Amino acid sequence: MLESGEFATIAELAEREGITPPYVTRILQLTLLAPDIVNDILDGRQSPRITLNTLRDAVPICWAEQGGRYTESLAPTVRDRGVSHS
Repeated sequence: MLESGEFATIAELAEREGITPPYVTRILQLTLLAPDIVNDILDGRQSPRITLNTLRDAVPICWAEQGGRYTESLAPTVRDRGVSHS
């Protein structure tokens, strides 16, 4: 919608959709996700800890940096493996 020129600004798009400009901005940041991360999400192979909130708050522009953060998020924890220290 922005690329086609239907809306000149994020504010116009937000108003039309009934959401806030900051929310539109956060969602648009998801378009910067590396293709392999997008594919994992679409195929359901991402960690259950990866949510819209975790992605929108920590998406570096550099795909290599994303891979590092994404890999860290996928690393299983002791709790995830069912091991208890109690």
